[in-house]
Order: sequence, then structure tokens, then C-alpha cells
Amino acid sequence: MKVVGADRKKMDIIQMDPEEGAAALVSGDVVMACLFGGNSIKAATAVGTRLLTVQEARDAGILGIDITSVTTKFMKENPGMLRTFIEVTHEANERYRNGKSDMNAMSKASEMKVADMKETLSGFKFLTPEETKQSMTKGNLDAFLKGMGTPRGNVDTSFLPL
Repeated sequence: MKVVGADRKKMDIIQMDPEEGAAALVSGDVVMACLFGGNSIKAATAVGTRLLTVQEARDAGILGIDITSVTTKFMKENPGMLRTFIEVTHEANERYRNGKSDMNAMSKASEMKVADMKETLSGFKFLTPEETKQSMTKGNLDAFLKGMGTPRGNVDTSFLPL
């Protein structure tokens, strides 16, 4: 809240999913909402204004990190499946970085218009396997997990296709 000059002591903070937050902003039930997801942001910006651009949020240290996690048991029993999942994910990321993704299929899967989906994705960073490993061992993800009190050894980079 400091980044946008808001005083948390003067707020009632309500936990909501992005869709609920956007709907509450549109209906006037709240005056500010922190959102993610193209459809929620589009609905909210129809009645309000962004306080921060994606880059301004990054510069302020506000990062969004998506995590796909499995249990240790699943990981040990299905190493081939995990490696394949990660390889396919990195291949899709590389296609996107190279401008070779099927935007129509992605739009349909995300239930967004192509233009809205492209605008949302423009704020994302699709890491290479090397960047992913760096993030997991010494970067943003490592710092995030330490901040959440995650015990050492809970992040396994052995499945990265390096």
C-alpha cells in the first residue's frame, strides 16, 4: 500500500478472489482492489484506473510467482511425468517468446479475447530453464519461499531440462 500512498490503518482490507474484487469495484462496494487476471483487470479498469503499471509494481518489489507443486511421494513415484511436464512447459514458453504460439487456442482456453489475452501476457515473463533454475536457487522464488518459511530442500531443481 505504501507504493501507491495508501495508509493501511485507514482501510478495511477484505480478502477476495480477483473476480470478486473486480465485481465489488464495478458495483461500488469497494473503492480499491488488488487484482490479477486479464478479465478481472479489464472489468476493473472499465470503472477505475490502474495505480501501477506492471513495471512499476516489479520495480517496487511486487512480484507474482506461479508455483506448480506436488508431494514428495508423487515426485518420487512419477519422475518421468514431472520431467515431461516441465519440458513441455519450457517448450511452450520458448514458442511464446519466439512469437510462435497459437494465440487463438490460448485465447479460447483462457476464455479471453485474443487482444485481452495478449495484453495480460505482456506483463508476464516466461523464463528459460536456466532462468528458472536461477530463480529457484538464488532468485525471486528462493527469496519468496524463504520469506514464507519453507524448509530447505523443498524445492527440487533436478527435473529442470538443463
